[in-house]
Amino acid sequence: MHLNDTVFPADDRIRGPHAHGYWAIDGRPVDITRFNPSVFWAEGNIVSTTHDLDRFFAALAQGRLLEPAQQRELTRTTALSPAYGLGLQVLTLPCGTTVWGHDGGVPGFASLVLTTPDARQRIALNAATSPNVGDPSSGLEQVLGEVFC
Repeated sequence: MHLNDTVFPADDRIRGPHAHGYWAIDGRPVDITRFNPSVFWAEGNIVSTTHDLDRFFAALAQGRLLEPAQQRELTRTTALSPAYGLGLQVLTLPCGTTVWGHDGGVPGFASLVLTTPDARQRIALNAATSPNVGDPSSGLEQVLGEVFC
C-alpha cells in the first residue's frame, strides 16, 4: 500500500514538515507537539500525513484491503449500534448523502476521514487543535456540504 509518510513512533520526534498542536496551560496556549504518543498506543500513536490517510481510506472503502465478508461487516449497523459498523461510523448528512468514516485525535491534534460507500467522494482532514478556541462545527458542516452535497 506504500504509506511512506506514516509511522508508529517510539519517541517524541516528528520527522519532516508537520503541524504543531497546542494545549491551554494556565490559560495560555502551549506548544505540545513534542510528546510521546505511545501512551495512546494504537488509539493515537500513529503519525501520518493527510495524503497517506486518504490513500489508506480509499483502499479500505474500495474493498482492496479486506475479504468481501469482512468488507460487509465494516459498515453493517445493528439495533444496539445504529450508527457504527465494525469500527466505522455511518452518517446521513442533512442533504441525504450517506457517508462513513472515523475521527480521532490526541491532545493538540484531530483527524477526520469520510467517504461515500463507492469512495468517489472523500475527505481527509488533519488539524492542530487547542481547547477554548471556539466551536468549528459550523465550518465543518459547510465543508462537508461542499464535498458531499
